[in-house]
Amino acid sequence: MTIVKTKTVKRYYCDFCKKSGQSAGHMRRHEESCTLNWHRVCGVCKILFEMDRETSQKRMGTLLAVLNAPAIRQLSINEIGTLIVEDYSWLDLADLRAATNNCPACIMATIRQAGIPLPAVSGFDFAGEMKAIFACRNEMDANR
Repeated sequence: MTIVKTKTVKRYYCDFCKKSGQSAGHMRRHEESCTLNWHRVCGVCKILFEMDRETSQKRMGTLLAVLNAPAIRQLSINEIGTLIVEDYSWLDLADLRAATNNCPACIMATIRQAGIPLPAVSGFDFAGEMKAIFACRNEMDANR
């Protein structure tokens, strides 16, 4: 007869999203900048500030007001007629980009906190925009 080993581990959860992990320190750092945290500290704004000295993080309430200002969300019914789907065609990111100084993390945080699904937003590519920021930062570091 073999004995099965069991192991009990601690798991830590973010208070704002569904992320979890086995490191309390890692989860503390995640919560600090979690895009669903109302009082988040944006690491990307810090990078942008280092790059051009003009960027500062805006309060989430201000950003949500900018996002909800253009229009009232409208509902549309799909072909089957059984599901109601929110139509986000009214969403224009120009005002939000201006308010966030074009910070992709702040844009994503505002969209998520407004309850808008990211795939429903056209004209926003978080990964591509972050790649461009890091490429620019790496180029600046190489020139120093």
